[in-house]
Amino acid sequence: MFDYRPESAPIESCTRHGALWQGSRARIFFGTRFHKTQNNGLPAASIFRAFSARQCCPTFSNTPAARIVTRPSTGCALLSTGRLPMPHTLDCPVLTHSGLHMPKLGLGTWPMLDQECTRAVEQALELGYRHIDTAQAYNNEEAVGQALANTPVPREQIHVTTKVWWDQLQPTAMRHSLERSLKALQTDYIDLFHIHWPTSDWELERSIETLVSFKEQGLVKHIGVANFPLALLRRVIEGLGAPLSAIQVEYHVLLGQSGLLDYARERDMVLTAYTPLARNKVSEMAEIQQVAAKHGVLPTQVALKWLLDQDNVAAIPKASSRANQLANLESLKIHLDDADRALIAALPKDQRQVSPDFAPVWDHFDH
Repeated sequence: MFDYRPESAPIESCTRHGALWQGSRARIFFGTRFHKTQNNGLPAASIFRAFSARQCCPTFSNTPAARIVTRPSTGCALLSTGRLPMPHTLDCPVLTHSGLHMPKLGLGTWPMLDQECTRAVEQALELGYRHIDTAQAYNNEEAVGQALANTPVPREQIHVTTKVWWDQLQPTAMRHSLERSLKALQTDYIDLFHIHWPTSDWELERSIETLVSFKEQGLVKHIGVANFPLALLRRVIEGLGAPLSAIQVEYHVLLGQSGLLDYARERDMVLTAYTPLARNKVSEMAEIQQVAAKHGVLPTQVALKWLLDQDNVAAIPKASSRANQLANLESLKIHLDDADRALIAALPKDQRQVSPDFAPVWDHFDH
């Protein structure tokens, strides 16, 4: 519960995490929670000046979709219709390995569906995200496609990843899957197209040949695989000569992937980390909480920054709310030191969160 006082320490915390004020009782966004507080009867303009000086963004409930304009001569806050100004801008590093141009921080869309998914993607693009991850098995490609159609952001500025499911890996089925994805996403190309999971019931060579043909035909710009153990990844690249640009696997502070990551770097590939917050288990870890408290940030932000600091690594946390999307963006500003990294390195690295019945035999890496 925060009271408005110019000297209040929580105001400085809001500077780091973002703030939205609404009405005579303020709602301050702090991480993933909203806290109500009185504004002590201060006029809207005073609140606006105090917060804008700290790079925060107040809004007022009498016009929920209002845009705040500051009159230069007086500093007064006026209201006009239109979109809210963004309190944050995304200055996200872009990975360029194997010709990819993939922002390190993306938006994961599983398990969002329908309008929730469309709104989340539109909102993320408005905030500055330029990397969207989906898959045919998520049943939300049409929702993502609607957001891509609605956004004013040019298609060529957005990196889109999608995937073909493991029961569609025969050549004809793979082509039909890609065609459905292109139609659903309302695009004539995919930036990165993955085989979603390996399977024991397939002709690996034919599936990889088909995947490569999609790139040669210009239907996809880059190809990759997801959830492949290291031995199978080596076979695809070294044995079959597939020009893979990326691999997508579960990776977070509680699951080591050093072998895959070392190989990805050796081959100039990107490793995209899904489930990067370990289904929010990172928030329960005392060590992560300790690092978060030290920097005045959230445990989830620490876990994300640990990933994003690594060469060749991208991360795609799912975030449907504006609050969570902004919090993830803020993680880019954190500076972890050697002591922080040592504390995280000492955490157990065997806590896999995603392992369906059809999963392969997993690798086990110590870090």
